[in-house]
Amino acid sequence: MRNFIAVYTRAHSLRHVAEKRLEGKVAHGTIDKFIRGSEPQYATRQLLRKLYMEEHLRDLPTDPDPDVAALYMLHLLNRMPDAHHRAAYDGMVRCMKHLHIEAGMDVPPWLEQMAELYESDEPLPAQSRQPDPPPDPDAGPHEYIRER
Repeated sequence: MRNFIAVYTRAHSLRHVAEKRLEGKVAHGTIDKFIRGSEPQYATRQLLRKLYMEEHLRDLPTDPDPDVAALYMLHLLNRMPDAHHRAAYDGMVRCMKHLHIEAGMDVPPWLEQMAELYESDEPLPAQSRQPDPPPDPDAGPHEYIRER
């Protein structure tokens, strides 16, 4: 979703996306921070998901995009307590697989990928990251990149 938002804002501008597509509820700086890797608050993630889904559901292909389907399932669960999200999501995936099998059909590839695409809305734990060691002054730039 982050890559999509980055491409979308390049095509339409950060301000347009913030003011028009996200109904003025998200500052353009927040969108820029999201593109650069920060995790926004829950309400902002929901608005970004909505935009992502709207754009991807515009021209429905015969098979859904697994990323879009996963986000839509998370959207369907958004009022459920956080502690139950993962179990409910996994149950929905199992149920959909079972329905395909029960109908005598193969489980579609996009559905097989769904379990791996769960995205938690719980706050991320604070990560204690060790600083990178200083580069070896005798190594060229390519050596340092390979080490990381």
